[in-house]
Amino acid sequence: MAFATVRREDYLGPGPWQFFRWPNTYVPSPDADPVYLYTNDLIGIAPERQLNNGQPSLHAALIAKAMPREGEHVVHVGTGAGYYTAILAHLVVPRAASRVSSSKRISRRVRERASQVSRMSRSFTVTEPWFPSQPLTSFT
Repeated sequence: MAFATVRREDYLGPGPWQFFRWPNTYVPSPDADPVYLYTNDLIGIAPERQLNNGQPSLHAALIAKAMPREGEHVVHVGTGAGYYTAILAHLVVPRAASRVSSSKRISRRVRERASQVSRMSRSFTVTEPWFPSQPLTSFT
């Protein structure tokens, strides 16, 4: 239900959009019709940095594996445009979903988009970019 409720176009901005094609190319959608966003494609958020809104089937599988439940709090690190974080927030409402990004420009855009989507604005927190002062330790 979350994928059917959270509109991808609310997080990717106005079209036409840049679609990633292998090996390292982007092609524009024919026009700004949101129907082009409902494919199983990577869509460029910042193509010049090769930063994309991920493939829906992959994210659906990962979210299903994580099994977020209503009432839980999720943290999504490196979330780009915030589309999949909004889906997570939809799944755990009324609690919260938080996201961390490495880009102030993208964080600002996500904050604006989240505030426009009323259901998400109650449970969606955007955290400014954060980089550890020391290397993170890997735990096994």
